Amino acid sequence: MAVDWHVALSDLDMVADVTSLGRKVAARAAHDLEAFFGTGWLARATARATAAQARTAIAGLADYWPSSGTAGAYGNVIGLWASLQLLVDAQVRGIGGIRKSLRTNLQEVAFRHALTQVRLAAQAVVAGYHVVLEPSKPDGVPGDLSVTHAGTEVFLEIKTFNPDRAGSGLRTRLWRDLDKKARQTNAAGTAWVWVQDNSNTLWPLTPKVQALRELVNPLFDMHPHLAGVVLSSASMPDGVGGHLDARLPEGLGFRRMLPGAKVRESIVLHRPFVVPGQLALITGLCADEPVWLDRALLRLGIPGGLASLTSSSIIPEVERPELLLRSRHGHAQ
Repeated sequence: MAVDWHVALSDLDMVADVTSLGRKVAARAAHDLEAFFGTGWLARATARATAAQARTAIAGLADYWPSSGTAGAYGNVIGLWASLQLLVDAQVRGIGGIRKSLRTNLQEVAFRHALTQVRLAAQAVVAGYHVVLEPSKPDGVPGDLSVTHAGTEVFLEIKTFNPDRAGSGLRTRLWRDLDKKARQTNAAGTAWVWVQDNSNTLWPLTPKVQALRELVNPLFDMHPHLAGVVLSSASMPDGVGGHLDARLPEGLGFRRMLPGAKVRESIVLHRPFVVPGQLALITGLCADEPVWLDRALLRLGIPGGLASLTSSSIIPEVERPELLLRSRHGHAQ
């Protein structure tokens, strides 16, 4: 049997928390994902590299393979399907380019970058915003995402830190990457840079609002068009529990619960004078992440949301903003 999305989403009877409706939606998702990525894509994307190939398998696909028994994979693949299908159904400008890129570029970095693009785009769509993927800049070079609401436009450039980027000198590397992205967005006018730390190698190093602010401040001086920077972790096992907000003069921090008892932490830094609408839009993408998937599923005809597809328990919220200001080892920084 050829490896395809139907195979990845088969044998869900072995996944204890998937309901009968969840299995039906999985079959629908497999059909739509196969149509989006194209026949044979999953087999090529998971194949081992050979000496004649200049690529490697996309290891991150294991997180979207429920039949392998990977924890949280069902929720992940439903989120992937919902984000892509929502953008296709809404005919969001640029989704065709994302599809072409995903079909032809089987590198891990391209896959993870595109997933960040479509997640943020889907969040913006369900919030009622106008979205353009890979918008053009005056210099002719496309950006990553443009989101407009109530006359306020935010231009986002995305940078991903991936598992193969572990190593020393991470602060220096992050600063150089931010500087590079800021230079790339110069032609766009006011712009934000969103860093998605898929490796979580940065996170133990700079999870604090104050520490990241010290790193970013020189960039605001060097690049007057740079409105702000977001540093967002990968989804992580939740060791604390619940949502929290940290609002400090140096910036804002958010912890939000995700499906599968996971959590994402995000830090938003901005220059002293920034358009309030832009900041509200950016912080909304961080703060409202837990609700976007259920809203997307509703638009796809599944009113019960993810809870109707799985029987996983939900961890209650707590409000403890001081925790975001501490390291994962419990020491204040």
